[in-house]
Amino acid sequence: MGWAILLTIVREVKAGFQGTLLPSHCFDYLTEKKIGFPLLLIYSKTDSCIPANDVEEVAAAQEKLGTEVVRMCFEESEHVCHLGMYKERYVAALTSFLEKVF
Repeated sequence: MGWAILLTIVREVKAGFQGTLLPSHCFDYLTEKKIGFPLLLIYSKTDSCIPANDVEEVAAAQEKLGTEVVRMCFEESEHVCHLGMYKERYVAALTSFLEKVF
């Protein structure tokens, strides 16, 4: 369970449980500690759940810490709708990333 899935879970926890469960510790962790595995970040400029600038912040921080980061930013797809709207590009990016990592 890595890459974009981890970021999605962490970001939703931060937004949905602000001050209740895990305030900002998870997001802070992703921007301050090297996570130890390559990241494939799949996101969109129009995602209303996880803003693209948050994904970019995590990507830049992880790159600075030495993590290999692959970004796939779509122009127009809502949260978790990327595969349905851009199936060929999505599958190609995922396949390429997995072949590279494994």
